[in-house]
Formats: sequence, structure tokens, C-alpha cells
Amino acid sequence: MTFSSKQDRLVRDPICGMRLSNDQIVVDYTYYGVTYAFCSYECREQFSRAAELYVAHMAHEPDWYLGHSCPHEGSLSGP
Repeated sequence: MTFSSKQDRLVRDPICGMRLSNDQIVVDYTYYGVTYAFCSYECREQFSRAAELYVAHMAHEPDWYLGHSCPHEGSLSGP
């Protein structure tokens, strides 16, 4: 995932909520023209299996990911 600005911005992994800078983004996924960044392939895989549900939750409840554990919990530090 790239940003239009050279300034590093933080984005959130929509599965685990981890805040990611450009160099922490492991993989991304584009769904209907919107690109989402992930801390791991496991988080991207979970998102891709039900992207429509995750996007709907995010649209109505921006902090919906709170309480979702990262599928690879323990291998990386949390948000």
C-alpha cells in the first residue's frame, strides 16, 4: 500500500485494530476500490472471507474491531 504523501501516516488493520505505519504493512487488500492494510496475511485472509460484513460494520461502528483478537496473536505485539 502506498500513500500519496511521502509523510508516514498510521492506518489501522481492520481485523485486529493494530496501528500500522508504511513500513509495518505486511499486505493489503482492495475491496470495491478501497485498499485496506493488514499486519499479517492471517488478518487479510480473515477479512477477505467476509469483506462485505467487515466493511458494513466499519461504516456503522468505526471502533467495531475492538475485541477482535489478531489471528496470529503472540507473534506480534498488539495495537
